[in-house]
Amino acid sequence: PYVGEALSKPYFFSRTVIADFAARCGDENPLHRDEGFAASSRFGGVIACGPHANAAHMSIIATHYTRTHEMVGLE
Repeated sequence: PYVGEALSKPYFFSRTVIADFAARCGDENPLHRDEGFAASSRFGGVIACGPHANAAHMSIIATHYTRTHEMVGLE
């Protein structure tokens, strides 16, 4: 990586995918699965959980750098 380098990738978080990811990682916050509850929150709708957003970020980084470098098992 170098200073100023930018990575991007379009990423769509559907309600179904958000709810499924939250359930799989054990996040029971209703903001991730209960549309009625989430609609009445300050967010106005269902939101992705933190681990989901972090996983998306990590996948962008891994995909970018594994095109030219080995990224697993580095000492």
